Amino acid sequence: MNLIPPKWADRFLRWYCHPDLLEEIQGDTEELFYRRAAEEGEKKAKRKYIWDVIRFFRWSNLKKSNKLKINSLIMFNSYLKIGFRNLSKNWVISIINIFGLALAVGSAITVFIFVDLQHNMDSFHSKKDRIYALINHVTDENGTEFWATNPFLLGPDLKDNHTIVENVVRAKFDYGNMRYENKVFRETITYVDSSIFNMFDFQLASGARNALSEKQNMVISSLIAEKYFGEEDPIGQVISIKFNGNRTQSYAIAGVLEKYSANTSFRFDVLVPVSNIRELRDENVSWDWLTSATFVQLNEGHSPSELDAQMDKYITLHNEATSDWKIEKFEFVPLDQFALRSYEIRRSIAMGGHPAGRLTIGIISFILLALACFNYMNIAVASAAKRLKEIALRKVMGGNRTHIVHQFMTENVILCAFSMALGTLLSYYLFVPGFNMMLPFAMPFTFSSFRLGVLFFGGLLVVIGLASGSYPAFYISKFQPVSIFKGNQKLGGKNLFSKVLLSMQLILAFMTVVACFVFSENGRHFNAKDWGYNPNGLFTVVIQNEHQYNELSKLAQQIPAVEMFTASNAHINSYDPLTTVENLGVEIKSNHYRCAPNYPQTMNLRLMEGKYFDERQNAEASNLAIIDDVFVKKMGWLEPLNQTFTHDSSTFTVIGVVESFYLYGFHSEKTPAFFTLTDPKDFLYFTFKVPEDQMFDIDDQVREAWFDIAPNDPFNRKFQMFAFDGFYQSNDANIALMGVVSFFAIILGCMGLFGLLSFNLQRRMKEFGVRKVLGAERGTLIKLANKEYLWVMVVSFFLGAPLGYLLMDKLLNLMYQDPLQITAIPFILSIALMAITVGLTVTGQILNVTKVNPAEILRSE
Repeated sequence: MNLIPPKWADRFLRWYCHPDLLEEIQGDTEELFYRRAAEEGEKKAKRKYIWDVIRFFRWSNLKKSNKLKINSLIMFNSYLKIGFRNLSKNWVISIINIFGLALAVGSAITVFIFVDLQHNMDSFHSKKDRIYALINHVTDENGTEFWATNPFLLGPDLKDNHTIVENVVRAKFDYGNMRYENKVFRETITYVDSSIFNMFDFQLASGARNALSEKQNMVISSLIAEKYFGEEDPIGQVISIKFNGNRTQSYAIAGVLEKYSANTSFRFDVLVPVSNIRELRDENVSWDWLTSATFVQLNEGHSPSELDAQMDKYITLHNEATSDWKIEKFEFVPLDQFALRSYEIRRSIAMGGHPAGRLTIGIISFILLALACFNYMNIAVASAAKRLKEIALRKVMGGNRTHIVHQFMTENVILCAFSMALGTLLSYYLFVPGFNMMLPFAMPFTFSSFRLGVLFFGGLLVVIGLASGSYPAFYISKFQPVSIFKGNQKLGGKNLFSKVLLSMQLILAFMTVVACFVFSENGRHFNAKDWGYNPNGLFTVVIQNEHQYNELSKLAQQIPAVEMFTASNAHINSYDPLTTVENLGVEIKSNHYRCAPNYPQTMNLRLMEGKYFDERQNAEASNLAIIDDVFVKKMGWLEPLNQTFTHDSSTFTVIGVVESFYLYGFHSEKTPAFFTLTDPKDFLYFTFKVPEDQMFDIDDQVREAWFDIAPNDPFNRKFQMFAFDGFYQSNDANIALMGVVSFFAIILGCMGLFGLLSFNLQRRMKEFGVRKVLGAERGTLIKLANKEYLWVMVVSFFLGAPLGYLLMDKLLNLMYQDPLQITAIPFILSIALMAITVGLTVTGQILNVTKVNPAEILRSE
């Protein structure tokens, strides 16, 4: 048996022991080890050998280099003590630095959490690396568009005929009136394949994961469970759903989903097996049917490129079955990219913001960090004026430049640590809750992994520590004692680098303020922008059949305040069905609204030329159409009246042109639209036009009458004036965010100016004292002090303002189709705001100085 001491203990002994003592100590410990091994056993001998190695770890036995390391620890402890003393001694400046950095750190933490969340959407699905969202490319007059909708029959065929496909899940959205006892609400129903819980890791609070294998089972979200059942267990309860067309089916609740995590990009309220959809449709399933989403899971070791060549036959099958929707190409989007690309995928079921938004807040976060670091550097260099003699004395006493650097960097690390702690608290208690008010979901204060959180905080500490503290430390440490004692070494306002730092601070502040005003001006413009029609006084009730239409028509005629009423199969801002129309080889995508004859004028659509429908027109005999002006432009018509176009094998003649209108917001361009007549049996929306000041009273009357008209259906009503609420809320939130950022930028810029000015005024106290003795008035002193910073502010404005404009101009053109042209107002407001703020900062400090008695200032002379 090979008996040897523990290797790691022997290596530790060799590491710390002085070479002159190593042979003797090592020999003694090994001799003891072998003796003990023979007498007491190997295990006890090893334990005692380790104890001997540790026992000999004494000051007298250490190598010289290790003694230096111990001395370094002692020095570091000294640096900490001196650092804390200096921070407490200059507590005003310390608070300015800590608070400034904390604002920037809190913003950076909040932004990083948001970006981290966005880039880790759906990452909790264990099979995410093998799951792909199938999207299709559609080419139209605007180029290629990406759509989430796919042929209904495609998924099963992929699974049945391609061995590399392990699983396929389709999701198709529908609406239905869901009833449990006396509770009736209109809900979003999603037909899905029963294998959804085999592909995705959505967790169930109760029920089995194979719940949807039975045709008459359903799975509901925790919110729906609470809405209908409260604290009652919903498992086994039966719910009836009345779908469009008056078809009703009953389902037993077999599962309840847990609350969705924040990084879930697509969510469902009510899930029912997709096999039910065939019974709810009158026509046979064909290749022109579309799903809302199709997910494909491949077997391990395979990639979607293996299917690319075989997708052409599905394109042919679909395109031959429909003339409306021609697919050019299929694309397999990895699940971890689905949410990130949702901004460019039309009808995507995933939540995901535009990358311009993430880029913008990232830039904002960087600007705030840079402002805070410049603020610290400027104040640190200026405040060193009070510590020049300390630096000189330490060098005379034997300290070298390295020691001075270590001292200043240690103080900087302490300050940064305090700032990070305060910034974390600000982010947790203020910034993240405030940010959540702007989001459609609650963003938790957490990172996607513990390792990422450690790397972020560690990296942030290093970055702000080096960025803010390296220059002051290395710059100040190079001063020579002789120069300091002779008074030749000067710091403060006449230092060019301090002026450069202040200029950079003000440039970034001007950039941010100008960008804020430009964005806010555009925001106010969009808040007041015309929709293309007047939505006020309009409210719409969702109906199920012709009986409800007839009863609401009678009710509308009985209410004197009702100015007009109408009905439609599709409705502006509620259901906007996109289809394809053609004329002489020109195809365009257009929304198609089938409606009653008076629908356009009831909706306050503005007639540009031609005429409205004749209200006595027979829908079945009518081949007439009203189009909007975008439709005209897309078709390239100079004289649109009496032009014809084809849709779904029918030819329509244009009798009128109305002004185009926006849908849901101003982010995207207007979509072409055309209106044709349809029979009352197809109506799904009933619209009232009433005086705006009586709208809510009439709504109450309609609601009361509804329970006699349709006791088994919920009263589902929408006010047209609220159709853009989502856009306006987002727009107001963005304006508020930019306002907060601008406020932070101004605060950080002025804090730097305040700190620098405090030291510079102290430097010029004797000068001011002499001037006051010689008769200088307060106004003269204020003018002299302001003159020093005037040119800095002017240069900063002329550099920062254009940069802010260019940054925001790029962003606005990415976000909106027709942003407001930039005017001089943002520049005038920003220079006025900064001038007032900087002026108050400077003047307030100078006024305090000018109040000091010259005798007290000059007494030391």
